[in-house]
Amino acid sequence: FGATSLFPSNHRMADYLKATLRGDIAEEAAKYSKVLLTPDQGSHYDQLIEIDLTTLEPHVNGPFTPDLAHPISKLGNNAKKNDWPNEIKVGKFFTFNFIYIVSM
Repeated sequence: FGATSLFPSNHRMADYLKATLRGDIAEEAAKYSKVLLTPDQGSHYDQLIEIDLTTLEPHVNGPFTPDLAHPISKLGNNAKKNDWPNEIKVGKFFTFNFIYIVSM
């Protein structure tokens, strides 16, 4: 299902990892970010593909499998049509906040 992507770590990824309580991973990635996943000096590519991410509609994947992607604009109708849970509640589990979906 899907594809695997590799991309260099940067400050935005580090900020995200720290915000999600994974600062240790951010620190480890910083050790290698300048030597791994960087082009070799003088390297040339056969083709350069540029994608303007602002033109792509966000999607939500699932339920159950990542190949069931739903554009945000159709998610509400798809949820109603498939009788998916549609209420979100916030609860506490140990010291972390989790969002979970419950059906009414």
